[in-house]
Amino acid sequence: MNAASITSFLDDALAGNLAPTLKSEEPEAGDIGPVTVLKGKSFNELVIDNDNDVYVIKEDCITLYCRCLSIYSSSNISITQQHHTNNNP
Repeated sequence: MNAASITSFLDDALAGNLAPTLKSEEPEAGDIGPVTVLKGKSFNELVIDNDNDVYVIKEDCITLYCRCLSIYSSSNISITQQHHTNNNP
């Protein structure tokens, strides 16, 4: 680390050229279903940029509670779960 690398980093930060580093598992095809599994990299697509109302459950493990909620999933309500220790939103 030197003055030139710090200056370069600050220039990139001020110009908006830096992307945040998020902890995220890789999204998989099987993540979409009655209860959708959120990953850090899929959070914006499935929650923020979604026209549905989204119910997000943040938990340590997949539970029976989430599976029971799947009966409430419909065309305008998405039920999602996110293993929060492995993924940042």
